[in-house]
Amino acid sequence: MPYPTVDSGYEAMRQFVADQYLAGADIPKLSLSVDFVDWKDITGYGKYRSLLTVNLGDDVTVDYAPFDVSVKLRVCAVSYNCLNDRFETLTIGEKRISVVNSINSTSQQISEVKQEITVASQTVSGIFGSVNDINSDDKLTPSKKGAALREWSSLANEKGTLSTQATALGITTELTSSNDAFQLLSNYLNGGALYMTGIPLWLDSDHLNVTTDISGEQYRQKFEDYYAARNTLVQAITAKLKTLDNTAQNGIDTNTGEITTINSTLTTVQTDVNGLQTSVSSIDNQISNTEDGITLRLSNAESIIEQHSASIVTKVESSTFDGYVSENDS
Repeated sequence: MPYPTVDSGYEAMRQFVADQYLAGADIPKLSLSVDFVDWKDITGYGKYRSLLTVNLGDDVTVDYAPFDVSVKLRVCAVSYNCLNDRFETLTIGEKRISVVNSINSTSQQISEVKQEITVASQTVSGIFGSVNDINSDDKLTPSKKGAALREWSSLANEKGTLSTQATALGITTELTSSNDAFQLLSNYLNGGALYMTGIPLWLDSDHLNVTTDISGEQYRQKFEDYYAARNTLVQAITAKLKTLDNTAQNGIDTNTGEITTINSTLTTVQTDVNGLQTSVSSIDNQISNTEDGITLRLSNAESIIEQHSASIVTKVESSTFDGYVSENDS
């Protein structure tokens, strides 16, 4: 801090104001461009020629009524007409502060620069300290804590999912090892105390922006131990799911074979049914043909009977008639 106390701040402020007054801060800054007629060239003022001559660098008194200002300024630029041998315009401005004042002002500026250099050096030292903490293996800096919090939170969220899957698949040994490793990691991040719930101590909002001294080797080892146990659990879950998938596929294949056999049997039965239907149709045809034959035979028999009946009647009648004629004749 450039001003560690209030009193030092006030003292610096008073010194600054005094230096500004010394530099003429209370004197208006004026710069005027003046068009004028050189009186020395006017008749009757010849004898005052030497008094009315103004050259570059001369001091002149300027009275400026609108601002009620009367100050001494220096001629800092002139416009000279060489054809008419006269000055036409003058530019007058503030005259320079005395050499002593200039030196004092320069000394003040040097002091201010030194003070700024000191502040800059302190800032650079602080930056180098922060860089050293970041590069240090045994410093858990705020930036490292931010990354650690994101990683730990991701692992905590994943842990619940892995636990649910492992429990459903009956995986106990690998699940226990993974949970134990996560507990040890959380204990370490909790400052060595038993972690229960929430965010570990070193990563919570009260300590996230504070650099914590740690053992870099232990810090890395705790994460590596959990990742090893976690990967073993994931492999166990994957293997179990693959086994169940293979078993289900084998069951599907077996059922497919049985379904194929059933379909084949159904095809055979259908073929037999089709054969039976053909046989029944043939029998129906034979029965139909037999009925037609019997009907035809009955019809033929009836016709023959009718023919024989007519013949018998004729013969009977003929015999009767012949006997009647013979009897009458006699």
